[in-house]
This record gives sequence, structure tokens and C-alpha cells, in this order.
Amino acid sequence: MLKSRRTFLAQSALAVGALGIGLPAMVGSSNRHPRHRPVGIQLYSLGNAVATDTARVLAQLASFGYEELEAVTYDTLAPAALRRYVQDAGLRLRSVHLEFSGTRDVSKLFDIAHQLGVDHVVSSVLSPSPSIDSSTFVPITGTLTADDFKKIADRANHIGEQARRAGLQYAYHNHNFEFRKLGYGKIGYDILLRETDPRVVSFEADCGWMTAAGADAAAYLSANRGRYRAIHVKDFDKAGFSTTLDDVSLAHVAELGRGVVDYPPILRAAEQAGVEYLFVEHDPPGGVPIPMDEVEREGRYLKSLLS
Repeated sequence: MLKSRRTFLAQSALAVGALGIGLPAMVGSSNRHPRHRPVGIQLYSLGNAVATDTARVLAQLASFGYEELEAVTYDTLAPAALRRYVQDAGLRLRSVHLEFSGTRDVSKLFDIAHQLGVDHVVSSVLSPSPSIDSSTFVPITGTLTADDFKKIADRANHIGEQARRAGLQYAYHNHNFEFRKLGYGKIGYDILLRETDPRVVSFEADCGWMTAAGADAAAYLSANRGRYRAIHVKDFDKAGFSTTLDDVSLAHVAELGRGVVDYPPILRAAEQAGVEYLFVEHDPPGGVPIPMDEVEREGRYLKSLLS
């Protein structure tokens, strides 16, 4: 059973000159060659399929042209075993999403990262207190105040410092609720950017959720260069429609390339902002894996934007 990342979503919702990444290197410099940008995928998109048929699924991802992975954890697949399967498939693990929200002893989470062989740990969501786990936190995200976001920033700084001591880098991953207007011109995501220490806290921009909330992902990347190491490349069939994290908003996740998120300017901004990793992600409805032919099309679409 899929253990981390966002099993709680199913539970709580039911319960760059032009791209520098591929094309653009040709602009204004005819003797430059575009640098290769690997396409990655967040394994959460595949639900439990990775745990139940690991070797076959990873081999398929490699055959589709994916090169890098962002991991989650599973009840029935040990991190060290996942690492071996990934290596056998010729893929590379870059980071892992871990359950920081309800965790006081993060050293055990860092052990998972070391077993996977990654140097980057990410919170899918982060509650303002370690006494609040994700399944409890998600339903109340629409009630967060500016003070709550300051507490989240404090926790992120603390986790980030502990991660640094463990030889890891911590990143905060967003959804849509961080962009709800809190009054007096305040937005939670802006508080997080302002109140966190760039030396120990980086950000993973989920560009789909940003767009769903009405935020400009490219503008955030451009205004905060150096703060982002990775982005999630996700699509929605509507933009600016919700800052509520629930099953209604999840129902608008679309196949990459068939939604409304305008990725060329986002990818340009990501390149210029120093983003290292691009992970396709498609939140699987109810934890059910999206079809592998769709996984293939999404990777192919992102590669088309980079080549």
C-alpha cells in the first residue's frame, strides 16, 4: 500500500532566451548547443503499481524516455529494495516526498532518504505543528491564518537545519491552499518564502496547483531565483478556480498537454531560476494509478517542449 506522499488526499478528500532547455539555446548564439534536460516523474502518479509490479513498471518508465524519479514510500516495498530496482532499470532517484507533518523525530525520515540514496527530501504538505498529521491537516487548510503560515515556516526552518546536518536538502512542496488571500494583502506562500532561510529551505514548485489557485508560476520562479531546485509539471483543465484542497479541485487535474497550464514560459523561468529537476506528476484519482499510455504521452509531451 502506498504509504506517503498523499494517501491522505484520498482519505481526506473522500475522507531558457527561449527555453535554454532545448530550443532556446539556439537564440542569439548560433554556436551553442542546447543542453540535455532529463524528464523525470513523481512516482506518486503511479499509485501502488510501483510496489506491486516494481521491475516491470520501472522498465516501462525507462522505455518511455523518463530518466529521473522522485520517490514516495510504500508499506510493502523497502526503500533499499526500491533503490536496487531503480538502478537495475537504468533510472536515477533524485528526491523523496516524506511525511513530515505529524512527525517529531525526523531522523527516521532522513534514514529513508539515505537508504534510497537521495540528497533531497520534500514535504508534500507541512502542518504548523508536529502534533497534526496530514490526514488531519488537509481538511483544515482552508482555515489557515498568517500566523499559521509563520509557524509552518518555523517548522520548515527547523527541518531544513536538521536535514542539512544529515547531509540532505529540504524542500517545501505547494498545493493550492497556500495562495488563498488571507486579508491585508497577505498570501500564505509569500509568508513561507519570506520567513524561511534560503540556506536550509528550498521550494519545489507544483506549477499545476499554482495555476489552479490563480497564481503565476513563471512569475514566482523568476522573482525567487535560487529558491527552487525542482518543479512538478502538472496540468489542470481550469485555471484560477480554487484554493481549496479537496476532491472537487482534484477532479480538474488533466492529462499534461491537454489542460490550460501554459508551460513554455514556466519552463523558461525554471531554467533561468536554476531549477535542476523537472518531474511530471499527475495526481491519481483516489490513489488509482493513471494508465501507462497516459504516463507515456505526458513524458513525450514534456520532451517535446524541451527539444
